[in-house]
Formats: sequence, C-alpha cells, structure tokens
Amino acid sequence: MTTLARQQERELQRLAVRAGAADSGDDLGSALEGAAAEVERQYTVPIEVVRVGGNSPLDERLARARALGARGDGHAAVHSQSEQISVFLELEADRATVFVRDRGVGFQRKDVAADRRGITESIEGRMRRQGGKAVVRSRPGEGSEVELGMPRSAS
Repeated sequence: MTTLARQQERELQRLAVRAGAADSGDDLGSALEGAAAEVERQYTVPIEVVRVGGNSPLDERLARARALGARGDGHAAVHSQSEQISVFLELEADRATVFVRDRGVGFQRKDVAADRRGITESIEGRMRRQGGKAVVRSRPGEGSEVELGMPRSAS
C-alpha cells in the first residue's frame, strides 16, 4: 500500500512539474524520479527525490549520469540497510549535480577488496570519461553519499 501511494504521489508531482514547464519532454529530474520509482518498487525502500533549479534536457551525457544515479539508488537499497534513500538534484546554469544519500551501515573504502572495481571504475571512471566527476563518501554506522557532477554543456 505504501509503495502504491508513493507511486501515485510521484505521478501527481510529475504532472504538476510538466504542467508548469514550457517543454514537457524528457528531463534529468523526471528521469531520476522514474529511476527512483523503479528501484523503490523492486526493493520496497522509500526513495525521496528532491530537485531544485528547474529542468535540464536529458542529453546523452546526462542520461549516463542518470543511469549511474539509478545504479546508486539500487546499490543503496541493496547494501545500506537504510530505511530510506534520498536523491537530491541541483541544476545550476553550467552544472548538474546529483547526490544519492542513505543513513545505512556505511563502509570504509580501504576495506573494499582491491579486485572490486565498482567505485573506481563503474562510478568514478564512468563519470570522468563523460567529463564529469564522482565522489563517494561513507562512514561505518553513518551511511553513504555518492555525488555525481556533470557540466551541462560539453567542454
């Protein structure tokens, strides 16, 4: 019931945003909300999405950043043991930044096995190859935060 109610709430928010937008095409915020809803349905962990700064068209680079954000939602849902995950999107004139946060079990990066390349290659490496930057912060007992930053225009 809770998941269904949250899905309906998201749909109402999406309709309200689109009604106020000049262009109701695909944008980064809507894509993040859709990805969060899918992860929430799959893992039954509430994901709160907050966005500030308007809309940004979802070009190929931002779509890849969105995919990493969605993957971060899924990893947090599976590994963090958190009761809620937060996604915050901040759009500035020249930059889009996504934060995925949980207040779960956290970890120490030095304890991640050297052959596990998820953080260095799948997150940081992919963002770097797209011209962006990823920062992963975590502390045992305090949860984790993944920050994904991407310029809004190709440089």
